[in-house]
Amino acid sequence: MTLPDILHFALVTLHFALLSQTFQKTNQMSFQIDCPNCGCRPVWEYHYSGPSRKRPEGAATERQWAEYLYNRPNIAGEQTEWWYHRSACKLWFLVRRDTRTNLVLETRRFDEAVVPEKSEGAVQSAE
Repeated sequence: MTLPDILHFALVTLHFALLSQTFQKTNQMSFQIDCPNCGCRPVWEYHYSGPSRKRPEGAATERQWAEYLYNRPNIAGEQTEWWYHRSACKLWFLVRRDTRTNLVLETRRFDEAVVPEKSEGAVQSAE
């Protein structure tokens, strides 16, 4: 290792150590999600899997499938999303959340939910 490599490694290590100390002192958490099985838990226990949308039906074209699989809306506001509780009960469920504030408005099992018909700009939850 050369001297510049050693200095770079030392600076990166120091940077992450300072970030870690700052995080621990403030004890901040981005947000929490209320799992239908386990209750309120920190978001790092979950896996975000995208907005809830209706699948193409019948003899869908390749273009329709590509649109469904790869073109996801990026909503600034309320949307219904799929989440997976990877650190505990392994449950897939739906979360209605405001993406501007990360405020969780509602959580429910997928079998209790109605998936929105079509995403036109914003994904609306069916009540």
